[in-house]
Amino acid sequence: MTLHVRAATPGDAAAVDTLLDAYALVRVGRPQPPGAALARLTQPGSVPALVHDDTGAVLGFGHAWRAGPAVRCFARVHPDATGRGVGTALLAELEDRAGTTLGCDVVTVMQPGTDTAGTALLLGRGYTEIHRILRMRRSLHGYDRPAASLPPGVAVTGFDEARDAGELFAAFRAAFPADPADEAAWWRDRRANPAEPFDPALWFVARHGDRIVGFCHGGRHGDRDTTVGYVGDVGVVPGWRGRGIAFALLTTALAAFAVDGLPTGVLNVDADNATGALELYRKAGMTAEPWSTEWSRTLR
Repeated sequence: MTLHVRAATPGDAAAVDTLLDAYALVRVGRPQPPGAALARLTQPGSVPALVHDDTGAVLGFGHAWRAGPAVRCFARVHPDATGRGVGTALLAELEDRAGTTLGCDVVTVMQPGTDTAGTALLLGRGYTEIHRILRMRRSLHGYDRPAASLPPGVAVTGFDEARDAGELFAAFRAAFPADPADEAAWWRDRRANPAEPFDPALWFVARHGDRIVGFCHGGRHGDRDTTVGYVGDVGVVPGWRGRGIAFALLTTALAAFAVDGLPTGVLNVDADNATGALELYRKAGMTAEPWSTEWSRTLR
């Protein structure tokens, strides 16, 4: 079998959707949401590529984009094509695009925890593990929100897009100064992600007067064979941390998921997180399971 690598275009969306569905069903037990392939093929600033065989069957798909000082790569191989050199061809193409098209020599790849076949490939290409991500999970059957105390003058309210949108990114940047996203990319990721549809009714902010001092962004997310409540961001700006705000925001979101009929609340966290986040999530009754690993390589 001869493998062929080429740039991917929006015209490949149907074939890429088929591949992503097959991958997701095997690795996470559910299909991709509608439009997932087209969203990746048309992501601004990204370079998409695919691998096909002599019959034209798409066996691998990925894309690379700049994220601050590194290039992030998304790469998927059809489960039936594992061990046939598809992943090697795809990563070689994305790495080449990182250097020649995107002008960066640091590449990162996120590998789902269930995709153990990729570990040897990544190690063989010189990648090293830099993060392990845990999925925190909390059953919401009969959920009874625990009491949460807040500092004087701070209130947790629902997100009001007209009132809060302009200030929210500033609060996010203060809480997570190392995040490389600019404001336009940050909002695009949250408003136009088919895997996690934007639902401002499941977003919450902590306000002190007119200032946002904390936030929690929730939504609906496919998980295994059901839909769960997913927390994308929980953050508190410096100077307000350690005073119960994050706990109040998180439990407010979990309670909203329960009212919405969602059976489980989940979120992802770096296993090496040193900010106390794991302690917070466990205090809220969440338990951990392996989810994914981030790998990095400096190209030479």
